[in-house]
Amino acid sequence: MKYSNLEEKIYTFWEWFMESEGAILVAIQPDAEAEDKAEWIEKLNNQILDFGIFAWNIGYGKQKSYELTISPNGKRDLLELSRQIVAEAPDLDHWEFSFAKAAQDDALDVQVYDNCMNLLELDASPWKVSLSEGPSGLLDIGLYTGSLPTCLDEIGRQEAAEQVITDLVGEEIRISLLGDIRVAEAPNPDLALETFPISDLKMELDELFSSPEEQE
Repeated sequence: MKYSNLEEKIYTFWEWFMESEGAILVAIQPDAEAEDKAEWIEKLNNQILDFGIFAWNIGYGKQKSYELTISPNGKRDLLELSRQIVAEAPDLDHWEFSFAKAAQDDALDVQVYDNCMNLLELDASPWKVSLSEGPSGLLDIGLYTGSLPTCLDEIGRQEAAEQVITDLVGEEIRISLLGDIRVAEAPNPDLALETFPISDLKMELDELFSSPEEQE
């Protein structure tokens, strides 16, 4: 069988992963030697970054012992590539694989660095959301946070917004369905926007994008 360059690259990556699986399993154990852990993090990092500026994570799996997530790092142009890579993953006893970050149970507990690089912990549960169709055809989000610490600048507020939305709905939905996120203390009263609790965002999106049969 003749492979394209990308197909060959993906095949080579998974061949390397299968050959290295035993050593990776040892290196990710809590009692692993620090040098072994660092060595295999670097090797896996180099292998994945060879495809592009991806992020990755190894955690506990839902059906199997471990899960390797190869994330498009929030980038729309990398989502299809991460999907292609994971679609060719081997069936291994200890591993499951994901092409994007999953939604998180603790999404409303936000951690972000302020202007002085101090780690802030924010409770996003009181925040409100509005949805509107953006110029790209994606849904833009208005995120209304109320008063935030003054030491959190505009960049930090935007990072907190991206984090909480991605963790709430999962990275695939964030990239595929949602556009810009606009952060403000409160909605503009002149726009008469309909808002709802941020905790309802996933449910609202499910209702918007479900088929008529699913809604019945």
